[in-house]
Amino acid sequence: MSLVELLTPKSCVVPKKRFGPDNDGGYVMLDRKFDVQAIFGYGVGHDVSFENQLSERWEVPAYVFDHTVDTVPPLGSNTRYFKEGITGKDETDELKTFSNHLKKLVGHEGNVLL
Repeated sequence: MSLVELLTPKSCVVPKKRFGPDNDGGYVMLDRKFDVQAIFGYGVGHDVSFENQLSERWEVPAYVFDHTVDTVPPLGSNTRYFKEGITGKDETDELKTFSNHLKKLVGHEGNVLL
């Protein structure tokens, strides 16, 4: 099978729902929880409506991260903001590894939606 065939959209009849703002930043996803224990959003800026909506619908916590914004975005009742970014190398006060976030917030074995 060629790369083009692999990347060609296919029709599937499954329930889907759009999450996120009405303008740019929304996503259409399968309307199911996928057995996740948490939602992680990185580089969220000032809009965490996607994470807020998923967190409420799936009844799981959402953890959002962005070390570049000074004002905390509007958070849902089950969403927590961290003024941190993500790094694959050495950690600093502002940059932590994904493994660090996972272990601290969910545990080593946790399933998360990124």
